[in-house]
Amino acid sequence: MLTLLDRKGPFAAYYVQIKPGGNSFVGGGLWMPEAAAVAALRKDIDKRPQNLKNVLLNDNIRKQFLGGVKRDEKLVIKAFADSNKENALKTKPRDYAVDHKYIQLLRLRNFTLGRKMKDEEVTGEGGIERVANVIADLVPFVTYLNSIVMPDEPLEYSDEEEDDENSGDEDDDDAAKDAGAPAGGDEDVSDDGDDNNDD
Repeated sequence: MLTLLDRKGPFAAYYVQIKPGGNSFVGGGLWMPEAAAVAALRKDIDKRPQNLKNVLLNDNIRKQFLGGVKRDEKLVIKAFADSNKENALKTKPRDYAVDHKYIQLLRLRNFTLGRKMKDEEVTGEGGIERVANVIADLVPFVTYLNSIVMPDEPLEYSDEEEDDENSGDEDDDDAAKDAGAPAGGDEDVSDDGDDNNDD
């Protein structure tokens, strides 16, 4: 078995596992990232949802990782959310309305894509190329994630984007820590403590 994974650092990465018996896997993204990364992604989904939507609507991403769903925003978002639902919030994160248009995405605490590969796909002539092609299809997704959690320049949102669509409620015990909250403000609840409340 061959597994390639860099777990160090807050950035989105690629994952390749070559294992016989149809257990090879290629994927990428952010698996259980720190609270600050989750908060940054939620803010981008709230203010600029088209950024992630455009990535997920990509033809290769839909074909390779989302079960070939139609190029429909609702279907694509549902497929992505379902594939990352393992430790998603049951209700809503702090400061976001429960009826937010993209609540399925805002509830997520993992942002990953991946798929299994059959033995015949990864072995023999062209095997390495086929694996490389699957990795290449992940590039727009991983690039997007890193542009949010590790931007070259601080992210800025216009006044229009900053219009308050959120409820401001803080009644969600499952809320992830709100990165960037002012010091001395309301008590933050970290993602690390959410699991007990999700059960």
